[in-house]
Amino acid sequence: MKKLMIELESKGKIAQLELDEPSVERLVQLARQHDGDENALVFEKGKDEQLHSVDGRNAISVVVHRCKKVSVSVNFEHRTETEMFPPAATIFRVLRWAIGHKAFNLDETARAKANLMIAGQESPLPREDSLAKYVSGDTCSLTLELTLRDFTNGAE
Repeated sequence: MKKLMIELESKGKIAQLELDEPSVERLVQLARQHDGDENALVFEKGKDEQLHSVDGRNAISVVVHRCKKVSVSVNFEHRTETEMFPPAATIFRVLRWAIGHKAFNLDETARAKANLMIAGQESPLPREDSLAKYVSGDTCSLTLELTLRDFTNGAE
């Protein structure tokens, strides 16, 4: 019998689960039960739409969140740019948008140094993290700071 290995991210925590007789319906039910919210939405990590299929999969990474979209505001210098993203979008995806022509349009040198941070924090957000880790289901919004500080080898 085929099993589905699941990496489930919910409320900033990651759980490793296994599902016998995998189906989207069973996965969503399991994810909502684990999250404690029967109305939570289930996304494949890094994808825009809610999970629709697990056919042919042996493993999947999912994000469970109450918000269908997250309003992300990024501050840089004296400007703020805002865009909507699914909660399963990665920090790297938001960073690419922020440094690109649709937001701050940084030059190549600045792009190489760019990172996203939460205001008041000392270190950049891990680029592989999903937005859901930092977004409350009550607000469905997140404000980040774009920084060009050098974080390599502990430099600041």
